[in-house]
Amino acid sequence: MSEITFLRENLKGIKSVFLVKKGEPFDIDTNLDTEIRSLLKSISFVTEALDGRGKPVKKIIITGENHLFIFLKGPYMVGVVSSLEVSIPMLNMMVRKVLEHLEVPS
Repeated sequence: MSEITFLRENLKGIKSVFLVKKGEPFDIDTNLDTEIRSLLKSISFVTEALDGRGKPVKKIIITGENHLFIFLKGPYMVGVVSSLEVSIPMLNMMVRKVLEHLEVPS
């Protein structure tokens, strides 16, 4: 089961998911396919600005009509677009599992 399928099947309210390693997307939900490059560029600017404070950025949340969650760990990034009713504690736990799975060599 792919990481995107795992998140979609186990958490209500997920609209789109993307996975990135070292700045390159490697698994993208079809809903974001055309916009991913500009989104990654914007996220890169934000993380570089925040990293200058001395502590690494672990998560970014942008809220509007939907939520955009960006989870960062080592070379990996998991991005999730969700509805406002998503369970944030459950999302945090599930993305943590995805990131742990990605870090384990196959």
